[in-house]
Amino acid sequence: MLLYKEVFILKEMTRIDQNKVFAVLITLLTIWLSFSTAFAIESKNYLLSENSKVELAATSDKFFNILLLGVDFGKPGYYGSGGKKHFADCHTDSIMVISINIDKITVDLVSIPRDTLTYVPNIRGIYKLNAAINCAKTIEEGIQNAVNAASWLLGGIPIDRYFVVDMNAVIALGDAIGGVDFNMDMAYTASYDRKYHKGMQHLDGLGIMDYLRARGNATIGANDLGRTDRNRKMISAVLKKLHSDFSLIPKALAAINTEKHHVYTNIDQEDMLLLMLVALRFDSPSIGSHVLTGKYINALRGWNFTFTDQQHRLDVLKEVYGIDAEPIPYVSKKYTKWLEDIGFTYARHIFMAEKLLHFAQSSSSTTSEQQDLLAQFIGSYNEMIKAFEQAADTMSSADNKTMRDIGKQLKVLGDKVAAAFHYPEKYSWRGNGYWYRDPLINEYYDIKWY
Repeated sequence: MLLYKEVFILKEMTRIDQNKVFAVLITLLTIWLSFSTAFAIESKNYLLSENSKVELAATSDKFFNILLLGVDFGKPGYYGSGGKKHFADCHTDSIMVISINIDKITVDLVSIPRDTLTYVPNIRGIYKLNAAINCAKTIEEGIQNAVNAASWLLGGIPIDRYFVVDMNAVIALGDAIGGVDFNMDMAYTASYDRKYHKGMQHLDGLGIMDYLRARGNATIGANDLGRTDRNRKMISAVLKKLHSDFSLIPKALAAINTEKHHVYTNIDQEDMLLLMLVALRFDSPSIGSHVLTGKYINALRGWNFTFTDQQHRLDVLKEVYGIDAEPIPYVSKKYTKWLEDIGFTYARHIFMAEKLLHFAQSSSSTTSEQQDLLAQFIGSYNEMIKAFEQAADTMSSADNKTMRDIGKQLKVLGDKVAAAFHYPEKYSWRGNGYWYRDPLINEYYDIKWY
């Protein structure tokens, strides 16, 4: 914006006095400042905020937390949901934090259901937790997204390290440690008609994987929560086997550290030494078992989500980490219904307005008429954000009406801005009806959700 040039021309043409020149300068500067800060608003609503950060919690005891992720990538008979055959399309169907209390020498396993409704810090949109790893250009970025999302759900506990494996690696690891003796809680039939009986038996790597993957074929707890519980039981058995013979650890790592498997970790030798020292002091065979459970409900036009039981979540965080966390807002079934009915429509209004504002900002020069129009549009945009936040909090008919009214004004001004600045693309204030495929709402709209 050529502020000084405009003021000079205005002065020369109209011969106005210095006070009026100063007043015009202040007006133009106000418009410029309003424009330059239009995108600096940090919304408290996670759907609107792309720069949400995890506020790390402080614990009185020292913890070493490891995020364990099992990716549903395997081989024939062990492909993941929907028969996905490419690792980049696969999700983390097993999500668990191994929390080691360094001061008290205790171990707790905290599972988070894969279908948990969540937001991924620094990524626009809402997702299932198991897709956080897919919201990235690289696997390393995806893993960090999963770390951030899990930390957020767990009240901001720092997650120090991660260990990511595919199904083939789990089979190889199980064989490398000689399998486990396991007291099976059910009889069931796995892929290729492999049958398992109830009671104590020895499981090799394939047997371990069959039990970890059992869900629809399970005869007890044939759902995601049931499988989550079985995951914790089996991981606990594997950890106890490793604790009984430390020489198995390098054998297991060597077995999975090949190009045939997808294995990612940032655990280094110094970490291994720390874990070994803790293990030497760990006398009790008991390992705490917890899950951020919740209701499994169909929502958001046909998708099943786990809606975390907030009170239970707070109880788990207090019991394991000793922290007094706060309930997480914007993850309830009632809120998703509000999004379906009205929220997504006006969230898209906000995101469409942002696109128009970004384009207008790139203009090399603007007329006074364009500046006036832009100032009005920015004001309406800011009002829209506040109205959306208010309506999202109360979900009341009155606040919804206010949001609709401001949305109408935003559309009218936005269309005028698009015409005045010659916006070159086709645009729409309405989506295609599929919120998860809308690039304005979900940044990673091409994720395979199944």
